Amino acid sequence: MLNSKTPGSAQLAMAYITIGALIDVWTAVYWIYANVEGTVTTRVNFWSCGFFLSGLTLIILGLATGRIGREARNADAPPTDVLHAAEQQPAIAASTAATQVPGSVAVMPTTAMGAVPANTPMMAPGNGQGIAHVPAPLQGNQPVTTTR
Repeated sequence: MLNSKTPGSAQLAMAYITIGALIDVWTAVYWIYANVEGTVTTRVNFWSCGFFLSGLTLIILGLATGRIGREARNADAPPTDVLHAAEQQPAIAASTAATQVPGSVAVMPTTAMGAVPANTPMMAPGNGQGIAHVPAPLQGNQPVTTTR
């Protein structure tokens, strides 16, 4: 019995390969037996060829299903650079907040996905009561100024 923690695609691939191999083995055994006995007819060749090719198809599908399952699992995993950027984001925010001087110009860091869109409201530096609007998309870490 297969382990229950095995992914479904791996179990399906193993089932296809096993069933296909068994079909091919028993088809070959029957065909050889029919040849030795001298009872090979067009009908025997037809069914033997059909079963053999069906078993071969199941083996190929099993091999392809395993590969497709691995590729899908890799595609579902988030990219490593996004994971590292997400881990570093709180550290950057904490260090920026610790060094922020009241009345100074705030620097808006970009995210891992890109710059902050235009007209995004932000808290203005200083007393924290005003709201600044970003007039255009930012490129890199540019200072944000407020209008009063």
